[in-house]
Amino acid sequence: MKRALRDWGMDPDRDVELVVFDGGRSEQWTATLDGRISAMACTVPEPLHARAVGLPILRDFSEPPEPYQSGSLTTTKRYADANPDLLMTFLEGQLAGVRAYQTDFEAALPHLRDLTKIDDVDVLRETHRLFGMAMGEYVPQVEPLTNTARDLADSLGTPLPFVVADLIDPSFAVRLQG
Repeated sequence: MKRALRDWGMDPDRDVELVVFDGGRSEQWTATLDGRISAMACTVPEPLHARAVGLPILRDFSEPPEPYQSGSLTTTKRYADANPDLLMTFLEGQLAGVRAYQTDFEAALPHLRDLTKIDDVDVLRETHRLFGMAMGEYVPQVEPLTNTARDLADSLGTPLPFVVADLIDPSFAVRLQG
């Protein structure tokens, strides 16, 4: 939300009131629909659901797409070098699960319904597609992680005490591709 506001030339600390709801997405949806708040920040599948029920999307961060590290598994180089067989077994299992999710919407559908509490199959199909794409890149990369760190620093209101490029050594994951 802060990033969108800044992109629009607004100061999140001065020009708007940001409200945090303890009740999570459900409470945000209710507050938006009954007019107690003007907008809400949300991630997939909520923007898809909002669009499906006719709500306007003020800012869609997927257009244009920006490299963003949605998920990756991390460990230290020391641990990877000391436990390569264990890591390989774990990663093979993880990747098998990811590939199963990516290729079988029908198998993923009950889990998507349960996690999102959304019944709209079109919304869930697009959610599946987007998460499947986001899971496609399992090797940590500087640009997506830098974008993620930038947004984290903005959210915290303070610069992070590191340079992302100094933390990344994808050599173990790159060996998996070979």
